[in-house]
Amino acid sequence: MSEFLTPTSKQIGDLARLKTANSVFEKTPFSLGVVQSCSKKSFLQVEENSALISLMRGIFGFKPPFSFFESEAKAVAALFDRPRLIVGIPVQSFPSDGWWLKLLLDKPTTPKIFAALTTPMTREHTLESFTLGVLDNDVEWKNTLIAVETGEAVSKQWIQDKLTGLGMPLNRVIETIATHSGKCLHLLDISKTLSEKDPLLSLATDIEGVYVHVLKKVGGYNSTN
Repeated sequence: MSEFLTPTSKQIGDLARLKTANSVFEKTPFSLGVVQSCSKKSFLQVEENSALISLMRGIFGFKPPFSFFESEAKAVAALFDRPRLIVGIPVQSFPSDGWWLKLLLDKPTTPKIFAALTTPMTREHTLESFTLGVLDNDVEWKNTLIAVETGEAVSKQWIQDKLTGLGMPLNRVIETIATHSGKCLHLLDISKTLSEKDPLLSLATDIEGVYVHVLKKVGGYNSTN
């Protein structure tokens, strides 16, 4: 099962990968889901939606049924009630609806991100998406995704500079969300394999008067680089 939950973009449409998906589906039936908003979308958003469906079919095959959700947050919420659901979420350059905040909940059915997939859309644009599901066991990916909280609102660049300065192998800051309490939550991509017991996940320190601490490992993916 762990091998099934560590796909890479290079495996899209791969016959061996699809054979594995069919085998897993027969033993443990699952379903797929993407966001299909009822609101008017731009041409690029419509194309991205179609591309994401094709992307997931190329990884998980045509046997699993598809479900459509009105928003990223609703898609992730459905994972708590349907543990055999796998959802695709586009990684957008603009602020999301905070779907990944649900990954911080301390529940047995809290899902994790288990893959990052990319596909070219145009010469200038590439669709990147995360796939999420409820995992049966801890998976140690090449790149780990973690959530970090800062005691006050800071920018992506501040987090990038300060944590890199501390020696953290920070690949990128995916998104930063300010909270009503004045704090800030950050979704980070770490270029390192982290187990649940890794000391980095216990990081809690003060940087220039700002308290910074790691909240949780929320998933990861296998880099193709």
